[in-house]
Amino acid sequence: MNSAPVPAPRRAFLSTLCSTAVSLAACRSTSTSHSSSRPTSDLVSAARSWRAASGMAPARDRLSSALRLLDSHHGRLEDHVIAAASNPDFSVPHALASLPLHSRARTGIYLVLGYRPRIAKSERVINEVANGLRLNGWRASVISVPTHGTTSDDAIALHKTLAADLPNVDRAIAIGFSKGGCDWIRWFSGPASSLHPRQRQKLSLFISFAGALRGSSVAGWSADANSVSARALRLSWRLRDHDEAASILAEVRSLAPDPWAELPHLSLRRVAPNLRAVCFAVLPDGPDGHPSTDLKFRLLSRLASRNNPSIGPGDGLVESAAQILPPQARTPQQIIRVFGSHALLDGHFANGTPVAPLYSSTSPSRWLAGRQLMDVLLRALPRSAAGW
Repeated sequence: MNSAPVPAPRRAFLSTLCSTAVSLAACRSTSTSHSSSRPTSDLVSAARSWRAASGMAPARDRLSSALRLLDSHHGRLEDHVIAAASNPDFSVPHALASLPLHSRARTGIYLVLGYRPRIAKSERVINEVANGLRLNGWRASVISVPTHGTTSDDAIALHKTLAADLPNVDRAIAIGFSKGGCDWIRWFSGPASSLHPRQRQKLSLFISFAGALRGSSVAGWSADANSVSARALRLSWRLRDHDEAASILAEVRSLAPDPWAELPHLSLRRVAPNLRAVCFAVLPDGPDGHPSTDLKFRLLSRLASRNNPSIGPGDGLVESAAQILPPQARTPQQIIRVFGSHALLDGHFANGTPVAPLYSSTSPSRWLAGRQLMDVLLRALPRSAAGW
């Protein structure tokens, strides 16, 4: 089966940032508070304290172990994903990939892109994912969000689609890429509550690919820092997109805060009681604790950490620990560790298996790398994960 959501290289945001990458110098981050290293602790704070104490690479390694311990199923899904990526004939018993066609047609899969969703490369990769899912009988769609919408604007767009479509399905799967992950959290924290409980109960699975589930410290720096490089970056927005510069600034600024810090009592279980989460968390793969697979993300990671000693290990755009749900979500989550950059498709799993070999291809099949990863995930996930 060849169906797949692609953790689309969320290069969109980076393409804007890296246009002035040579002048980048700092990344603003919220204050670091020391936290217990227990896997139930807030790993964003813990990872920052580990970095401050021992450096980026040791903190990355410690965070990798903590993510494995935090997984609600003790890493079983990650093991199955690695097995499926290594062997095209592998499938767990009663896998989602084997769900009958009539059930696929009654399963809504809603994909949300990241920053600047009209960027050709990212949009094409994700649309290929949705196309592949539809070709295999799933009710899949990419939700259209404003080109420079804030996360709150995007949440309204999500709500409009879901309010209209959820009555037509029996199960629903929400998928977010980068900023799209934050958009979903904003939706869960606000508009979702206005849906009838019967519709919210259909929400069975939330899949986040390198999602900014706890916000982005890089976005905060680029939008508000007073450093010369940050001001130069904002000037480049005005010069390049004069008519949209204010919208771009508002969009980036909306991605900066940690939604859970603003809403400490938010519980996804209360909003969607049947929801489970699968989070692809990207850890930097380089020996120095920075990404090595993508030069732009590597540069951004190095500059950001050099100018902000409190920021924890990240994929070049989002701190790795900010790509999982905090304990207060009260939603079971399974975590799949990827080692690479924010592009995700260029990375490898914990045993070295490539995430999506097609991604490195120079042929037209490169656009199908996302389908390749989705095929792996559908063979690794049991039907019960989607409520079937």
